[in-house]
Amino acid sequence: MKQLEIAHLDKAFDQQVLFKDASFMFNQGKIYGLLGRNGSGKSTLFNMIVRNLPHDHGTIAVDADDGRGLITDYADTSVGMVYTQPHLPAFMTGLEFVNYFMSINRTRLEQAHSSVQATDFFEMAGLSQADANKLLRDYSEGMRNKLQIVVSLMLRTCLVSFKNYLQEGQYNHLKTAVKGAFTVFPKSPTFV
Repeated sequence: MKQLEIAHLDKAFDQQVLFKDASFMFNQGKIYGLLGRNGSGKSTLFNMIVRNLPHDHGTIAVDADDGRGLITDYADTSVGMVYTQPHLPAFMTGLEFVNYFMSINRTRLEQAHSSVQATDFFEMAGLSQADANKLLRDYSEGMRNKLQIVVSLMLRTCLVSFKNYLQEGQYNHLKTAVKGAFTVFPKSPTFV
């Protein structure tokens, strides 16, 4: 079972202490919720996990794909984050974007999947063939978010985090994609 472990984590900005000796274990296939008021450190935690921001002390470890167990020197592609406001190239169709993503991640995808067809991933997210052929600039925000989720799931990252989904009213889009992930990938990642 894949895991992500946070152990004795400290993080402060000047005098503002966000984490002091924080520890938690996230297990594969589970869905977790992280709630807190603005400025409490939710985004900071996600940014430390995906290595966009350093932590002050402690460890963040993920299960290695090669069976070595929990490691702290994981690649930043071992975890994924779906942003509330996706930044996708407006000039491409959904299918062109997914095919481009697949071409630059071909080796990792071949290791993770027996069949690598862009259309399979669109079906998983509940996007139609007509949706696949639309320009990304014509996608609704929910469709862009679904596509972002699909791209994260394609790499079978150990953790996929969704920032502000409940606040932004995107729960139904998240639910559809997560349900699809558990159907297509029986050993799905952890969702936070």
